[in-house]
Amino acid sequence: MPWTHGDTAIEPAAIDLLVPAAVPPIELPARLAGRIDRAIADHVAPLIPDRATIELGLGAIPQAVTRALGRKQGIGVHSGAIGDGIADLMEAGIVDNRHKDLTPPSPWRRW
Repeated sequence: MPWTHGDTAIEPAAIDLLVPAAVPPIELPARLAGRIDRAIADHVAPLIPDRATIELGLGAIPQAVTRALGRKQGIGVHSGAIGDGIADLMEAGIVDNRHKDLTPPSPWRRW
């Protein structure tokens, strides 16, 4: 599996069965946001204050929302699945998880 940042290390003793795979994990390409997706995102983004914790799924609308959050600060993310837009916000310093109440970032994280 790809390496991810965060508290994701697993002790070897906790692994009951390890199955090697000859194929990489499945990746779903994101559908490009259309006019309606962007309009929805333009309505949603102003409702998200700085320092909010958000949860977004996968798809064109969540991707459009992440693009519309480009001027926010101190955003946290708590989600089971994230798209490339969250990674872009992390690289831009917009998502930093500093203000999350649930599972705040570890001090050793690079982002």
